[in-house]
Amino acid sequence: MSLRRNILAQGGGQAGLLTVQLVSVPLLIAAWGIDGFGTWAMLTALAGLLALSDLGFTFAVKNDLALRLARGDRAGARASYQSVLVLLLGSCAVLALLIAGGVLMAWHIGWLARLSQGGEVAAAIAWLAATAGLSQFFLLGCAGLRGIGRPAEEITAAATARIAEGMAVVTVALLGHGIASAAAAACLMRAVACGVLWWRLRRLAPWLRSGLRSGVPEARRDRLRLLASPALSYLLIPLAQAGLLHAPPLLLGLMSGPTGVALYAVTRTVARAGTTAATLVNHALVPEYSYAFGAGRAQRVAALIRLHQTLIGMGALAYAAILAALGLMLIHWFSGGSVTAQSALLAAIGLSVLLEMGWTACLAPRAARNAHRRIALSAPLGAAVGLGAGVALAGVIAPPVALGCGVALAHGLICGAALSAPAHTLPHGRLI
Repeated sequence: MSLRRNILAQGGGQAGLLTVQLVSVPLLIAAWGIDGFGTWAMLTALAGLLALSDLGFTFAVKNDLALRLARGDRAGARASYQSVLVLLLGSCAVLALLIAGGVLMAWHIGWLARLSQGGEVAAAIAWLAATAGLSQFFLLGCAGLRGIGRPAEEITAAATARIAEGMAVVTVALLGHGIASAAAAACLMRAVACGVLWWRLRRLAPWLRSGLRSGVPEARRDRLRLLASPALSYLLIPLAQAGLLHAPPLLLGLMSGPTGVALYAVTRTVARAGTTAATLVNHALVPEYSYAFGAGRAQRVAALIRLHQTLIGMGALAYAAILAALGLMLIHWFSGGSVTAQSALLAAIGLSVLLEMGWTACLAPRAARNAHRRIALSAPLGAAVGLGAGVALAGVIAPPVALGCGVALAHGLICGAALSAPAHTLPHGRLI
């Protein structure tokens, strides 16, 4: 396990993702218009919420596999893997029924019929829901790669899948097709990526089998109960993050229409480019934390924490300087002049990014060993308070700026809770 390989893989993956995200905004606006892009932003926000249907178990089992295999417990790792697989099969079946019922209800009450492209929207929702379901099995495959000591390959696979989806969406849009076709293309890319990943894992670790072919997977209720606490508590973190990412566009769609959504989405895309470096560092270090904790190497953990703090601090200073100098210009350029950049909105979202860098860095070593409960519990509370404040401010200042300030407040509250959490190691090096 090499930290250098992890960082290089994260750097390449994040650079590719950032490029696709930044290039796709002006291209999608050009292909679909500002209203079409706003509709797509709202639908992908909904899909982001559907991605939480795994209830946090794919994250918990990823750390569980790494911890177990670091001390040579193959049988325990296989039981965890197969238990979560069976759970995902059930949750995806429930998700499919809920989405089908939701779309039928929306047609029945006339909500979709009132949209100019109601049928297109319904089809796009179905395809995006299918993509969310496939993503859960993809994440379980990534957990397998993490567990067997191939975090760099796991990182590369995840980034490649997301890049392929983004490129597929842009290509379909430029060919003149609508949002339903774009969602179908994204789903196809995710299905291909899922198949390739599982084939690769089968070749690398045939002992980490699914157990479905024999009909007797080693799924165990006690293992799911063991994983439930870290899984469900961790679920609060992506739930809060998804709310902070996707709730503002949905709220703006109700308050100011697609134009307000587009302004917020373009500004957020530019400002959140700063999370790329922080995500790179966090994701590269988490597997190393897991392996060190699993092997009981306390000095290694302490060294990783010192390195982590240094890298995040330097990155935050560089991000703030670049955003202040180039942010407004980049917003104008990426939108093709379709939106008028607002310095107040950029400042609010930029502050939220800096605060997010802080609390996610505090979270990483704890999450690596499934000991993140205290920070996780603060996340939804902070998000709820922040979004509520943003909605209240929307009656006083422009809604996009108000919601940007609310998001910054939310990340500030979570950051405060993370910084107040106890240290990750005791002074004499014993792991806690």
